[in-house]
Amino acid sequence: MRARTGSRASQEGIGIVDLQAAAAFVRRAGTDSELLRLRCLLGEDIPLDLRVREVCAGQRADGGFAPYWATDYSGVDATCFRLAHGAQADIPLELPETCAALAFLESRQRADGTWEEEAGFAPKAPSWARPGDLQATLYLTANAGSLLATARRTEPARLAAAYLLGLRGADNWLPSYLHANWLAAALFRHVGEDAAAEGILAGLAARSANLSAGALAWMVTSLAEAGVAHSHPTIAQAVQRIQKQQRADGSFPSGDGPDFDAHATLEAIRALRCRA
Repeated sequence: MRARTGSRASQEGIGIVDLQAAAAFVRRAGTDSELLRLRCLLGEDIPLDLRVREVCAGQRADGGFAPYWATDYSGVDATCFRLAHGAQADIPLELPETCAALAFLESRQRADGTWEEEAGFAPKAPSWARPGDLQATLYLTANAGSLLATARRTEPARLAAAYLLGLRGADNWLPSYLHANWLAAALFRHVGEDAAAEGILAGLAARSANLSAGALAWMVTSLAEAGVAHSHPTIAQAVQRIQKQQRADGSFPSGDGPDFDAHATLEAIRALRCRA
């Protein structure tokens, strides 16, 4: 059941959010793609071909998508990001465009189960996607692996999970970004490694106090997609933290700066609606 998008919406008495104001912010500040995804999140009946054209614009011949830092290259991270847009727009995983993107990810998986961007693009790549950097490798592996697991691409997902399981520290934590850890927890849940997922979830509860609403919403939606219950303490805590960050203009902040606030607000709407 989804929360109402009227003037105010209450989430189990732990905070008040104004989803109508959040939607109005996206309408003012969002791109065409973000506006379309907002309409999908709000339950409007948008023709599938329009959703596919908008979300899959620029898809390359190999099924991947180019990142902003290398427009002549199909990137792992960029393709994962576009698949996440597809989830916001409720695009089925069985469509040719989605299957091509998933097949691209499978084709880029290395023998040890990991993903990296191509070595030649290291000077251009941002830190989270830099080839040869362990933190980036763990993040890309958790991200691509969890997306493939969601799409029931079992073998590459299990191979990715096996690699990540072997890199955990004594505290069950991966030596990478917070988002790499929650994506890994989602992947572990998908492949039945529930104890490993719980170990990371415990770490997330202790480490997520200073996350932006956009990051928290990404965490909530990723874990909910993997079947983590809405009542789980880590999810409930994250939802409270999201709610407290709504601004007077309806927006929720992104950790990546104001240019990404519309995307963060979309993620917050999605997280809060699926929470209700």
